[in-house]
Amino acid sequence: MYKTICFPLVVLLFGCATAPNEYESIHQYQTNEPLSSDGQISVQTPKNARFDETVYEDSGYKTAAAFKEALESHAKAIKVIDTCELNNCLKQAKSNGSKYLMALNLIFWEDRATNWSGKADRLTVKVSTYEVSSGDLLYMSYLHTNTSIYAPSGGHVEDYLPFISNQYVSTLYK
Repeated sequence: MYKTICFPLVVLLFGCATAPNEYESIHQYQTNEPLSSDGQISVQTPKNARFDETVYEDSGYKTAAAFKEALESHAKAIKVIDTCELNNCLKQAKSNGSKYLMALNLIFWEDRATNWSGKADRLTVKVSTYEVSSGDLLYMSYLHTNTSIYAPSGGHVEDYLPFISNQYVSTLYK
């Protein structure tokens, strides 16, 4: 009887702790053509995220770095550019020879003490990809995830950036 009760409980607990990362995406706009892997892409560093009065230092840099790393297995070359307005970003991307511009915007970055508060962290990134020569929008999506109370790392927001960036970028190059 003891084994019958304990075994499912142990499986449930460890199953939750090792559950795969999940994210949601809302595609606001997308073309039918995948991105070409022979072109260089510029990744715009977003402004650092804020939640209430807290500014999360290096959150913009960490986000751009995660997307750059995700793009490395797909694109010919990747350039990370500083935070800028769209027209200036397109000019910078054009001057450095990029075919595409990936503009990133941190909508939510809430880093909470998940393990003891029970409140999940929250991350939402708006990703807009443009063709540099025409300035046309090719893809625009919102990527969202909540960290889990069972996350081995304690559920830090930046720990989920590699997962969502890799999953999303792989959809652009089909």
